[in-house]
Amino acid sequence: MTQSFTCFDSEVSVQAARQILDGKVYQLLEGIGEINVIVDIGANIGAASVYLKDAYPDAALYAFEPSKASFELLQRNLSALSNIHLYNFGLHELDATTRLYRGKLDGISDSVIPGLEVTDEYFEVELKSAAGELRRLHLQDIDILKIDTEGCEVPVLRTMVKWLAGIKVIYLEYHSELDRQLIDLILRRTHVLYASRATNPHRGELTYISSTLEPLCCYDLIEHG
Repeated sequence: MTQSFTCFDSEVSVQAARQILDGKVYQLLEGIGEINVIVDIGANIGAASVYLKDAYPDAALYAFEPSKASFELLQRNLSALSNIHLYNFGLHELDATTRLYRGKLDGISDSVIPGLEVTDEYFEVELKSAAGELRRLHLQDIDILKIDTEGCEVPVLRTMVKWLAGIKVIYLEYHSELDRQLIDLILRRTHVLYASRATNPHRGELTYISSTLEPLCCYDLIEHG
């Protein structure tokens, strides 16, 4: 990346963005064919969006982020990119206005779920049905899906079941062991787990590929390792 990237004024934000932009979080895969549409749910300040658009510059990018502060940086960081569509609301199962609790360390851990990683301070944000928005935007065909919603990955994924079969690569975070198991259960008919990384107990990152792509790229790391 040659363009500048603006983070929140914290070491946590800088380190998290650097890891993503350096390719240490979302692994790019060969043999998956043409990438036309990328959907980033929980885009935060845009590190994953920038990274994926840099890898697939001709793809259309749709990014969703409910936090106003994060969205302002998302807009700034993606301002030089073309064919992008940014939305200042989150995606979930249903349309709602809800509390977004501030993360204790940084805006990257803001969450609608109260817990140890957030403070009691909150602000209201808008959530919309993921299924409803995909229909409204006519996003029948998604090639890459990234979901990082600080504990809401399962309900978002569950409401997108009708779209899953056509998605080539899915990147997710999980925030509990139960969520990790539920994600695997939801995706088992359409995708296989390609890579995983546990960053803490009950937290990590998952990469799934379409079952149809397994013969093309699933064993690339073993053969060329």
